[in-house]
Amino acid sequence: RYINLIQLIDLLNSLGYKNIAVKIKPDTKKLDSEIKFLKKLIHNNNYSCKILTGNITDHITKTKNIIGGVSTNIWETALINVPYYIYEPKNMGLLREQINKSILFREKDVCRNLFDLKKNLINKKYFKSNKKIMFNGNNLQTLKF
Repeated sequence: RYINLIQLIDLLNSLGYKNIAVKIKPDTKKLDSEIKFLKKLIHNNNYSCKILTGNITDHITKTKNIIGGVSTNIWETALINVPYYIYEPKNMGLLREQINKSILFREKDVCRNLFDLKKNLINKKYFKSNKKIMFNGNNLQTLKF
């Protein structure tokens, strides 16, 4: 996954993005060593990128765009109207069949390689959520388990 991350940072820097950050999940077991390793990779390649930790909700309102995989971030960014670019490289394991079964997005919404992501970033073609599907339904407090 680090190769995907470094390639992504390289792409963003080459497109002129300098104020970028990588958010590390707080449940990562060896967080300190992972951060140290990533900082070294970023420094050795002379990239412009910060490392963030904590919950995504601590950072999401401070961003203009988010690039991420198929995750709950799709809901979180849709709720506060932050453009979300779905980037799920094939080598990360998500199968085409899984993408095609989704009711939220289509295969055309998911960038599977850097070329497609670059094209979408340049054209500002991010995932447009269907909030009727995502936020319509019973309130969880009304459900009886």
